[in-house]
Amino acid sequence: MLDVGDAEEYSVQLVRCEAGTRPANASEVDTTMRDVHGAMMAAITVAFLAGLCGAFIVRSARQADRRLVAAGFRPIEAVVPRLAVLGAATVVVLATSLTVTALSFSPRSWPVFATG
Repeated sequence: MLDVGDAEEYSVQLVRCEAGTRPANASEVDTTMRDVHGAMMAAITVAFLAGLCGAFIVRSARQADRRLVAAGFRPIEAVVPRLAVLGAATVVVLATSLTVTALSFSPRSWPVFATG
């Protein structure tokens, strides 16, 4: 088992590639998992929490959407507001995750990092 104190002894090799190049032409960057963990976990956190929000939003709105359609709304009119709520929840999750990530990691370009 890897002890947390041993984390500095193990390094991760990241390969930086330009679009259309092969890894053989790429430059290599040696770093530790401690240095890249926050950056890697940001994307995982956003994906997980956005999916979780989506599951709860869709599940809780199912009966209401059916009643709206039965009352004469078109299905698209019942679904679009739920998607807007999911989009807003995803933006909140993304902003929170980027704020927490900024405490320990500083990418070269925040817009590129935020969009994945």
